[in-house]
Amino acid sequence: MKKILSLMVILMVSISLLSLGIGCKEAAVETAAKTEADTAAQTAAETAAETAATAGAVTITVPRILGWVTTDAVIPAIADELKKDNINIEVIDLEFGTFRNKQMMEATQGTDAYDIYLASDGVMPIMPDYLEPLDSYLIDAGIDLEEFKGRFYPNVVELMSNDKGEIIWIPMHINCQIGYARTDLFTDANEQAAFKAEYGYDMPVPDATGLITFKDKAQFLDVAKFFTRGDMYGFVPPGKWDHGGCFFEELMYRSGLEYFTPDGHSKWGPTASEETKAAIEDIVTFTSGLVQVDKVSPQGILGMEMTEVNNIFKEGKAAMTFTWNVDFWGENNKPEVMKAWNDTVPSSWSISFMDTKPENKGPMSIWSFGLNKNSANKEAAIKFLMLAADDDVRKSIHEAAGLPCGNGSVEITPWLVEKGYAPGVFTAAIKDVGSWWPTTEAFPETELCRDVVRENHEKVLSGEITPKQFVEITGNAIEEIMKEAGYF
Repeated sequence: MKKILSLMVILMVSISLLSLGIGCKEAAVETAAKTEADTAAQTAAETAAETAATAGAVTITVPRILGWVTTDAVIPAIADELKKDNINIEVIDLEFGTFRNKQMMEATQGTDAYDIYLASDGVMPIMPDYLEPLDSYLIDAGIDLEEFKGRFYPNVVELMSNDKGEIIWIPMHINCQIGYARTDLFTDANEQAAFKAEYGYDMPVPDATGLITFKDKAQFLDVAKFFTRGDMYGFVPPGKWDHGGCFFEELMYRSGLEYFTPDGHSKWGPTASEETKAAIEDIVTFTSGLVQVDKVSPQGILGMEMTEVNNIFKEGKAAMTFTWNVDFWGENNKPEVMKAWNDTVPSSWSISFMDTKPENKGPMSIWSFGLNKNSANKEAAIKFLMLAADDDVRKSIHEAAGLPCGNGSVEITPWLVEKGYAPGVFTAAIKDVGSWWPTTEAFPETELCRDVVRENHEKVLSGEITPKQFVEITGNAIEEIMKEAGYF
C-alpha cells in the first residue's frame, strides 16, 4: 500500500513539474515573441527616422585639390562636424593645374555647381564679383564682426576682404618662404667665439623657439661667409626656374615692387623711373652676388629647386637654406635626418631684414574658401565656412594630420610653433607677409611674364648676363607682352 501511495505522489509531482515546464516554455516563447516584436518596431522606427533625416539632409558642393594634404585634412574634418546638423558634403576633386579654370567657368556663367569656391592667392583677386559678402551672415549668427576680424592677423584680414572692406574669404592655408639653419653650428660655443674674433660682434643665436634674427643684410652675409668652408656653404637658396623665381619675387615685394603698374605696364620697363630700375638691379646684384662675388652659395643652385636645396641641408652641407615652410619641417624633424646636425632640431629665420620699408611685406601664399553668391544652400554653406574659421576645429585638424601651415589665426599660429607643428620663425614670418602673390593686378599674362624673369634670373645667377642687363631684358620683354595683349 505504501508503495502505491509513493508511486501516486511521484506521478502527481511529475505531472506538476511537466505542467510547470510547459508553462515556462510558453512564457519564454511569448517573451521572445514580444522582444522580437519590440526589436522590429524599434528598427522600423530608426529606419523611419533615418529616412526622414536623409530626406531632410542638405548637401553642399566643395572643391578639393587632388593629392593635397591640406584639403585632404580640412574638408573631412569639417564634414564630420556638419553631419551633426544633417549637412553632407559632396566633394568635387580638381587638379591643381585646372582648378582655377573649372571654377571660373561656372562662376562666369552664374551657376550653383559649387556652393563653396576654393582659391589660391593667384585666383582670389579675380573672384570677388562671384562671391557673397559674409558680414551680414556673421552678424545674424550673433558674431561680433570686429571680434571675428580680430581672430586673424591684420595682414590676413586685408586679403580676406573686398574693396569695401567686407569679409569674402575664409583662409584655410597660409604659407610663406622662410630660412632654415643648423642649430648645432649656431649654438656651438667655439663657433660663436671664432665668429666674434673675426667680425668683432656676437653671432646671432636662436631663441627658445629656434628663431634666429638677423639685424640686416650685412650681418646675414657675414654669417653666410663665416660658415662657408670645405664642402659646406653658408647659404643655399633655390636658383632653378620657378623656385629661383620665387626667391627673386620675395625680394621684389620686400622692396615695395611687383610686376605691373595698374594699367599693365612693366614696373621696371621703358616707362619706369630710374629709381625703380635701380631697385630691381639691387635685388639681382644681391642674388647673383651670393654665387659670383661672395661665393657663399654654390654654382649648383642653378639646378636646384627647393627639394634639392633641402637635400643639401639634410646632408649637413649648408649652414642655412631658404624654402617654403610647408614642405620640409616635418621631414627635417625626423631623428634619422637630424643626425647630420648632431641630433638637433633645425633653427629658422625670416628674410625680413631685406624689407626696404616697414610697410613692405613679402609674398603670402594663401588659400581660402568663399561663398558662391549663386549657391542654393547658403545657410549650410555658411556653417561650413564658420567651422573652417573655428580655432578648436582647426586645432583638431592639426593634431590629426600634423599640418605645418595654419590659417592666419592669431591663436592658432603661435600654437603651431608651441606644439612643434611649425618652426619658430613661423609666427613672426606670417606677420611680415601679405602682398598679393604673384601680383596684385590679376592679369592673365602674369605667368608669361614670370617665365621671362625665371629664365633671366638663371642667366644672371650663372654670370651669363649682368644685373643691369637683367633689368633691361626683363623689363622690355614684359612691356612687349603686355603691349601685344592690348593694354596700351
